[in-house]
Amino acid sequence: VVSLLASSGHVSAQPTKVAICPNQDQTAYESLVPLNKGEYTAYVRLNRAGQAEVATVYLEYPEESACQQVGIAGATDSSWSKIGDVSLESNNLQQLTVQLGGQQNSQDASGPSVLLIPKDGAPCSDPNKCAVEYLGQKFFLQPKKISLTADTLRVALYQPYVSTAKVKEVIYSIDDKPAYTTRTLQSFNRRYISPGLHTLTTTVVLADGQALKLQVQFDQNFGVLTYFWPKLYSQKGVGLIIFSAILIMLGLVTLLAIVRLIYKKRQWNKNHILSANVARPILSDDGKQKRLKMMAMIDDTSLFVKAIGIGISVLVLLFVVNQYFIGIFTVDGPSMETTLHDKTKHPLLRMPVTIGKINQHAYLPKRGDIVVFKKDENNLFDEAAEKHDSYVVKRIIGLPGERIIVKEGAITVINKDKPNGFDPDKNVPWASVIAPSEGRLIDITLKDGELFVSGDNRNESIDSRYYGPIQASQVIGRVLN
Repeated sequence: VVSLLASSGHVSAQPTKVAICPNQDQTAYESLVPLNKGEYTAYVRLNRAGQAEVATVYLEYPEESACQQVGIAGATDSSWSKIGDVSLESNNLQQLTVQLGGQQNSQDASGPSVLLIPKDGAPCSDPNKCAVEYLGQKFFLQPKKISLTADTLRVALYQPYVSTAKVKEVIYSIDDKPAYTTRTLQSFNRRYISPGLHTLTTTVVLADGQALKLQVQFDQNFGVLTYFWPKLYSQKGVGLIIFSAILIMLGLVTLLAIVRLIYKKRQWNKNHILSANVARPILSDDGKQKRLKMMAMIDDTSLFVKAIGIGISVLVLLFVVNQYFIGIFTVDGPSMETTLHDKTKHPLLRMPVTIGKINQHAYLPKRGDIVVFKKDENNLFDEAAEKHDSYVVKRIIGLPGERIIVKEGAITVINKDKPNGFDPDKNVPWASVIAPSEGRLIDITLKDGELFVSGDNRNESIDSRYYGPIQASQVIGRVLN
């Protein structure tokens, strides 16, 4: 267990093993992280705006019931502070727990972050300026997150950087809000940029979990085509046309298949039974019986094929509609009461997310939307354990680039339009259903693509106040209530 305990005092000396981790009775931020044996340098950074404290790091050895003090250092929210060195002699420390405690009253989303850099194959020496070259451009390397989404302490790990690493996707953001995505790195598409000065961010997401980030200031001059094209090339433009065409094609294919079967049956009847001009052979009783059986078999086969075709078409259509247009979501838990009650079913609108993917246009919900997002609950430590994802329903409170302050149960949002802050729960349709919240002290700024979510029943909701922001890419749809 790595334990980060906020305390007062001076910087400690060399790491030493003790029987148990000190200050275990204090409130702590925890995280379970898998690590391989080797030498690491540990850094710490606080996440509450303006926070500055002294942090102590401990490394627990579960099998030995021993604890190693890694070091003590002053930590702030502005940069990574070196805390000490960690030496792992085996791969058996997979249930590594990271704790940060002190005089805090409770764990919350303002918990600190810990960064581990391997001494063997380190991509850079300074985590605050970890610059690498990618396709002839200078990017800043972002470490891989190795802690679970639900952990109150975020733990990241730098891995050896390979310039030829496989790219998962490239995200292009304007003023911290995702605009569109591509499969490979390209020049920023100016058609998405409205006139004025903007911060453009290009994030290359690598398959190994790390990311490359490039941020520049850009002043877009006004142009008619540049201004109106993004509005045409939007979620209600090309994507809607494409999906409408797909639905129409499915319907036409099904209809043509049915018409063809009916036409073939009529042609057979016309050629073998109904034509008065065709001389019919005189059949024996056995021949008549055989002909009647053949006709019945053809009718049965035609009906069977027709039923199978209609059934498959309906199933495919229902699957497409449920997966990409609109489905049904069942609420699990009381966190959204009294807006949404436990075990109730509600329509889940998936169309904006689907159209966004087709247009390569990142879907960003609006403040106040009730969304369902996918939360990774996979077991990091047991490869044989069944992998599964859970789905959570919450309300959008904060958007990318905004500063979120939670104090004495009240939430304040600060952004460029309202630098003095505003209450997102005031003068809104859901204001009457918000349940009181216990006192917490949170002060965080949402990064590119991050969303702050909360349940309406605040005292019964585990949300961004505890495990921090979620990614907009985790959202699968908006609940219609």
